[in-house]
Amino acid sequence: MTYTINGKEWAEFDINKRCAELMGIEINESIFSHLKECWTVAPDGYLSVKYMPTSDGNHALQIIDNCWDQLIYANYRRDVNWEIIMEQHNCTKLIASCICLIEINEGEL
Repeated sequence: MTYTINGKEWAEFDINKRCAELMGIEINESIFSHLKECWTVAPDGYLSVKYMPTSDGNHALQIIDNCWDQLIYANYRRDVNWEIIMEQHNCTKLIASCICLIEINEGEL
């Protein structure tokens, strides 16, 4: 599944990768690039955990905490911004939080 963010098509892998970059999480995608997966890098240099904030609530929690105000409050509408993003992209709450983080950092929100 792909999502259009700021006029560009993003796969969930691309969203996961960009969120990792924005959250300062070191990832290594090269070993598993054919699987389109992001893996965190442990301090010893070994791969640690598959990083999937678009489908893992434990990974998305940091993102949600980071952009809570932008997810909860919308300008000039009664709806919660989270709901607006979910409706606009036809996506889950986890993906909506990731999209919100990307939009914040690209000046859209």
